[in-house]
Amino acid sequence: MKFNLFLLLLATLLAVGSPQGISYRFQVQEGNSNRFWVATGKQIGLRENFGDWWIALTGDQKNYKISHSKSGLVVTYVAGKALSLTSNSPLSQFQLWQFFPPNLEHLDPIVSIRTSNFKDEYAFPGPIGVYIFACNSTTNSTVSHPIWKFKSHVPTSTP
Repeated sequence: MKFNLFLLLLATLLAVGSPQGISYRFQVQEGNSNRFWVATGKQIGLRENFGDWWIALTGDQKNYKISHSKSGLVVTYVAGKALSLTSNSPLSQFQLWQFFPPNLEHLDPIVSIRTSNFKDEYAFPGPIGVYIFACNSTTNSTVSHPIWKFKSHVPTSTP
């Protein structure tokens, strides 16, 4: 009985003391227009109506995953194609993202979105979707990179 109580207490302490991942629920808006990311099937389109996205810090504390709030599918980079939504099991290097500047804790941050494995490849708006292109800029300024606005900042525990 004492041993079971000890295990219960230990499990409770570990659960409370473990860092919880933080995720944010946003609408992703193209910086210079009123178009937002929306899920159209398994593709990511740009429309005037918006969709909700979860943005969560991954275990390495450097990269983020972006997932659709309703389907749970993860934003994935496939060379030469528009960003798409795929399963995240297991999470791949093509589903990891970084933001410049990394300021998600601010209200409605304005960022550039880049791939985690190719530091010079950024998410650019296309006529109907979002694409990845190399950005040959030598500066680390969002002025020379594509701009995205994250709207409706709501931090929460990772779902």
